[in-house]
Amino acid sequence: MPLDRTSTFWENIVKHMKLAAEQLTINLDVHYLKQSDSRRFNYSEYLNRVLASSERPDYLVTPFFKGLEKTLLELTSQEKISLFTFNVPLSDEMTATLGFPRERYPYWIGHISPDEVDAGYQLADRLIQLAAKNSTDAVKLIAVNGDRTGVVGQLREKGLMQRLALSPDVELLQLVDAKWMPGKAQYMASRLVRRHQDIDLFWAASDHIAMAVVNALADYEATMDKAIVGSIDWTKEIGSYIENRSVGVSFGGHIFEGAWILPLLYDHYNHQDFAKQLTSVISYKMQGITVKNSVLLKADNINKIDFSYLSQCFTGKNSAYHFSPLKQLTQYDVK
Repeated sequence: MPLDRTSTFWENIVKHMKLAAEQLTINLDVHYLKQSDSRRFNYSEYLNRVLASSERPDYLVTPFFKGLEKTLLELTSQEKISLFTFNVPLSDEMTATLGFPRERYPYWIGHISPDEVDAGYQLADRLIQLAAKNSTDAVKLIAVNGDRTGVVGQLREKGLMQRLALSPDVELLQLVDAKWMPGKAQYMASRLVRRHQDIDLFWAASDHIAMAVVNALADYEATMDKAIVGSIDWTKEIGSYIENRSVGVSFGGHIFEGAWILPLLYDHYNHQDFAKQLTSVISYKMQGITVKNSVLLKADNINKIDFSYLSQCFTGKNSAYHFSPLKQLTQYDVK
């Protein structure tokens, strides 16, 4: 995992993985990559330390780190350790160079990531729907992206632009890049409000960007009363913003990815190969949380999730795998 333990997104990933590991009696060791280890030679040393730090693992689960993809694949192939990657969609450039899981590197057994284009599209669509309920006038939108040079930022922006192309009455006032930095997002939002004033919607590429936008709007009562903010990620802090209606919607579900992988590995280890049904590259849709169902993000509810229900070893080899974030949260009735 990335070292930044202050990131609630990555800590949520780890928390859910630990819960799934307990439910499936999997021994889970978590390691964090230091920034100083993120060069090719250091990364190889780091991976060797991880592999030697405890009992030899059956599987290695990790996101790809930019520029280190081939190093990871070569080392796990050399050590004959099964690898499952997640989080960022595989780019055309990457697959042209490295292939897909199980092609050039047979020990790379799978990859899972959300449909980021769809997430950007659905966020824009939901915001436009919310604006339509408030007014029949032309809608004016500001978009605050994360990092437009990275795969995730590019794909979410692509979805945004696809949706805007269907609504000529929605005006994109400005699209800016906050580099995933809340402080920068807040500064940019405060300047954008002064520049444009009449803003209906803020499309934010992450929850932390959205919360920064809300903080910036606090100094501009007229805009804050009118503007609807929406975002992506399902961070644990976003629930209170949705409940007090300062954020209209957050799309997410990828906080469960790490936990979803473990039932697949459990099946694979027990000779029930998930790829027969899913193939080796898995994509799924993020889903929206609004004030109507924000209670689902409460910690008490999340701690009740049973991730073992995804394993065909428990549900039967003919059962289907379901990667539905809302279904995951509604396994139990929420009072």
